[in-house]
This record gives sequence, C-alpha cells and structure tokens, in this order.
Amino acid sequence: MASGRSKSLLICIFSVLILLQSVCLTGARALGEPAGKAVTILFTHDLHDHFLPAKLEQDGVIINSGGYARLQSAIEAEKKKNPAALVLDAGDFSMGTPLQTLFQSEAPELRMMGRMGYDVVTLGNHEYDYRAAGLAGSLNAARHSGDPLPQIVQSNVIYTPGPDGSLSGSLLSLREAAGNYGIKEYTVIERGGVKGYWPGRDAGLPLDNGLPDR
Repeated sequence: MASGRSKSLLICIFSVLILLQSVCLTGARALGEPAGKAVTILFTHDLHDHFLPAKLEQDGVIINSGGYARLQSAIEAEKKKNPAALVLDAGDFSMGTPLQTLFQSEAPELRMMGRMGYDVVTLGNHEYDYRAAGLAGSLNAARHSGDPLPQIVQSNVIYTPGPDGSLSGSLLSLREAAGNYGIKEYTVIERGGVKGYWPGRDAGLPLDNGLPDR
C-alpha cells in the first residue's frame, strides 16, 4: 500500500486517471459481443476530496497540480475523441481535505462526480469514516439534491444483526439509504456496441452492531 504522502501526490496530479484507448473488454466477449469492438475507460480512485488544486514541488519548481477542474478538463478532452467513453471510480473519493466536513450533510463528492459525468463508482473504506450514520446521511443528501448522480455498485457489505437478531438504528438507516439511492450489486452498461459488467467491491468490511450510532 502506498504511503499517505505518495497517495496524495498521485491524487493531486491525477496520475490515477488511466486512459485505456481501444481496449477490447473480456467481459464483453463473455456476454456474446463480437470481437473487434472496443470501449475507452477513464478510471480514477482515491480522489479524497481534492476539489481544489495544490502547490507541489517538482524538481525544485513549485507547480499547481490536481483539482477537479483539471480532472473535468481531462475527461471532456477524452470524450471529445471518444463520446462513448465510460468514467469509473474505485472509491475513497471522500476524506482528505476540509471539504470532508460536508460529506454527511451535503454529499459534495457524489454530486460533483455526477455533474462530471461519472457513470459508475463504488465505495472505499474512507466512505465509512463517519460510520454508518455518516454514509447514510451522505447518500440521502445526494439523492435529495436533485443533481445527476453516478450509479453506485457494492456487492460485499453484510449488515450483521446484534445478539437479539436486530440491526442498530444506524445500520437500519444505512440500509434504507442505500436502497433509496439505488445502490446495486452490479450494473451492465453498453457503449459503442460493447456491453460491460461492472460488479461492486468496496472495503469489504462487515457492518455490525459494534458500530456506534453516530
């Protein structure tokens, strides 16, 4: 696992933005699509609330790097060449700057990713930093905003009941919020004649009643 400093540097310069040009999807062939068709995938992860650019020193020179405006420009430039490009994120899009304080009440991350054209995202471990109640609040805030939102996929969360067989209030709230948002275990998207199957794998943490109701 990369150090926090290394991950922050990668995030700021968006070297995690991978432009896979003309890649034939193995999954598409498994679904019966003819060989030879291709799709462009734009992929990010660990954005960590870096909405704004940061000043970094590189080879003794201070440069401005990162920020969602630069990321949006990169996405738009690629979509001009490949309008059917998919935009995906592997999670940990929250926590890392003071903007994380708006996570539960305003959901700026999901709302901005929706406006930027993200198709599918999943949740990383940092989306649980404010516990079950915090994530539930973020999902609800995003849904109630009326903004375009990305599809969330998540297939390995287990809501574990307590000794009495019931879920805590915070877990009940999270399960309800996930259902209302429309989180799916997977989604199938067709672009440019290619079908892709996108399962959701998040932090893989079982959610149990040991999580405090906060």
